[in-house]
Amino acid sequence: MGRSDRYKPNLFERWEKLALRTAAGCLTLLLIAQALLMLDTPRRYLSRVDRLEGEAVSLKTPIVAEKPLTITENAPVASPFALLRERRALVVRMIHPPPDPTVYITVNGQRAGDFRRGDVKIIVYEGDYVEIDASALATAASFVVSIPGGGLTEPEDGLVLEGREGPIPVGKVKFKH
Repeated sequence: MGRSDRYKPNLFERWEKLALRTAAGCLTLLLIAQALLMLDTPRRYLSRVDRLEGEAVSLKTPIVAEKPLTITENAPVASPFALLRERRALVVRMIHPPPDPTVYITVNGQRAGDFRRGDVKIIVYEGDYVEIDASALATAASFVVSIPGGGLTEPEDGLVLEGREGPIPVGKVKFKH
């Protein structure tokens, strides 16, 4: 019997065994990793999501206002076509307003009113972005957001905001549907 009579596996048969072993090993590692993700300690090392999770920034602390809330501004910031869209009222009250118009409320980057009377009522639409421009203030100021009649999920009714020397974000307006 010579060398040519012996059975020699071809290249495909040799690689097939290696591929099956590699696939079985990967499947075993996958099952082990999934089982480890059920435990708290290994999950911190295997999952990046758990490390990046945080807590909400906004603290929703109730506050009692010194004066009753009165609505003084009635001019909406909108084009004539925007008046056909669904809209809601939003009232922001400054706790200790300055006598001069140095603090403004902006809707989508446009001034919508100032706080010299203590509060500002604005008309907002779905998706508007509301900020308070307190860049002229050197001391901290407090604001309370009120939604007459409800109808908004964000910002929340009774939200308390504090800040100074810069824009204070009230947030993006989202309606209840």
